[in-house]
Amino acid sequence: MRQRWKCWGCAAVLVVLRLFMTEPPRLTSWGERPTLLKKNLCYYAFRSSSTSVAGAGKASSGGSRGSSRGLTMEMSSSMARSNGNGSTRKYGHACLIAQSLDVLGDRWTLLVLRDLMTGLRRYTDILQNCPGLSPNVLADRLKMLDREGLVHRHYERGLPPRVEYTLTEKGWAVRPILLSLVEWGMIYANRFTRQSVGDTVPTDFAVRMVPTFAFQPESAAGVNVSLMLEIDDCEGCSAWTFQIDDGRLIPQRGGAPADLRFRTDTTGFFRFFRGADPNECGELQGPVKLAKKFQRCFQLAPPVPLGV
Repeated sequence: MRQRWKCWGCAAVLVVLRLFMTEPPRLTSWGERPTLLKKNLCYYAFRSSSTSVAGAGKASSGGSRGSSRGLTMEMSSSMARSNGNGSTRKYGHACLIAQSLDVLGDRWTLLVLRDLMTGLRRYTDILQNCPGLSPNVLADRLKMLDREGLVHRHYERGLPPRVEYTLTEKGWAVRPILLSLVEWGMIYANRFTRQSVGDTVPTDFAVRMVPTFAFQPESAAGVNVSLMLEIDDCEGCSAWTFQIDDGRLIPQRGGAPADLRFRTDTTGFFRFFRGADPNECGELQGPVKLAKKFQRCFQLAPPVPLGV
């Protein structure tokens, strides 16, 4: 009995040594270089499959070499459509909707773009703003968006060095899609109830979201003005600077130099972006005429009744 176990053990050792000593074909479709053991295991699985196929049709013109190549190509195609856990990542359809969803359809992708549009630039800020988003998934989404040309990664010198993310023109072009989702949600989603979101929306979130998605690019063509906003009754809120640059709104966290400085509370904030007189909404430093020019670049819907 012991000799039999020794024989089995020797056989297992020989198999493992053969796995490491045999050079498998290169599988470049994996995205990241797999370990040598995984490559060999995959190679032997292919070889056994191709051998059986070739044995069944050895007289065919392709032979075993063509069968093995076909299996490898099929495996590469299927892995390109999978994220590794069995769920589909690529649709592979000749349809512009499907091809767009190949880039934008993964979970959290649109929310990451939303946060970049509203002025968040750092990895930790985005992660903090998206409860339930894991660090690994966020890193994966940012890499994908960078690879697809929607996001640009900036390396800032310093101790420690800092990485910031900003949207490219291709990334900003997703804004109408998010606006359409906002409009659809206001009509059909009906999830903004006290039971689902609590009694209040976090003010810092509203400070970023409201100006970004109430902004009207066509009304801001040729307009160049900046406003620094401070909200007194928002505990933990940062000052935000909103710069309008010829049809583009650029939010930035912090008190950057601006043409206008506006200090208000939560109620005054919403009134200001609905077009009320700036001096009646808070403390304005700067020309009122310039502030009204800033206001005309925004269109904010009336407040939703509390009972909705």
